[in-house]
Amino acid sequence: MDKRRLIFSIVEFLNSEAGDDSNAFSSEAKESLEVANQCLQSAYALSQEDEHLRTEPGLLSLFVSATSHQPMQRKPSPSPEDKEQAERLKVEGNEALRNENAKDAIEKYSKAIEIDGSNQVFYCNRAAAYSKMDSPIQSSWISSVVTCQMEWIPLARKARLLEANKTSLSHSLQS
Repeated sequence: MDKRRLIFSIVEFLNSEAGDDSNAFSSEAKESLEVANQCLQSAYALSQEDEHLRTEPGLLSLFVSATSHQPMQRKPSPSPEDKEQAERLKVEGNEALRNENAKDAIEKYSKAIEIDGSNQVFYCNRAAAYSKMDSPIQSSWISSVVTCQMEWIPLARKARLLEANKTSLSHSLQS
């Protein structure tokens, strides 16, 4: 029941964000919020009528009060040396893929992502390697993979939002 209350709070937060005209969200971003909302409601069998799951104060207030004494830690940008190492791993992964060694390629691309997670090519290459293995692509990779296809940008945004919600939920449940 506690998880459903948390998800209901997330759904309410997404509703308020999508409906708040003071936010400078594009129509695509609002649509992404609505899709994320619908996905959560569907996955957890929730509806807006589940008033018994509502919490006061709301999720944003709870989050702000719970994290107000914790400084936000930012992941440092990769150094030029790190970027170079990640690029070398990508090249090694490409070579492994050419030699039809998808498993090794996936390892190389994954290591490159650990070093420099900002390079979208690494995600695309890893997805290609997984497709060679007939392995399903995890949702955490989709947001970066679909950016390789410009017409899929709205889907990438939705995937990122869903991953952010999943991460947020995971961190909330750990606290």
